[in-house]
Amino acid sequence: MTEIKSYIAQRSINSIHETTVNYLETIYELENKIGKVKSADIHRRMNIARPTVSARVKNLSDNGYITIDTNMHIHLTTLGKDMVLQLHEKFECLYIFLITIGVKEGQAHEDANKLKHCISGVTFECIKTFYEAIRFR
Repeated sequence: MTEIKSYIAQRSINSIHETTVNYLETIYELENKIGKVKSADIHRRMNIARPTVSARVKNLSDNGYITIDTNMHIHLTTLGKDMVLQLHEKFECLYIFLITIGVKEGQAHEDANKLKHCISGVTFECIKTFYEAIRFR
């Protein structure tokens, strides 16, 4: 059952737009930093027009990634939080893997950030397994 859930989540990560992921990551970071997140906080952090933020927030809510309470605070749902955490895991693993094979830190950071959005769950798991096997030699 866990494998099926993981597969569905990985497919979902790869099928959502990078802009959506950027919003989810921003909400996650703001929740951890300030606690209660409002659209204005996202607007300030991302430097995006308020109407654009409002439209995207509505879209995120409609798709089940966030909830908005009666005080207009934005909260990641389990689905939204799981997506962010899986992307963070992808980034960290890819970044370390790239450093290990000789890519310079700045380039590894940039490439891992791009790759986390487009690499399939299957390929990521293969890279992760390979890296773990060589790391403990």
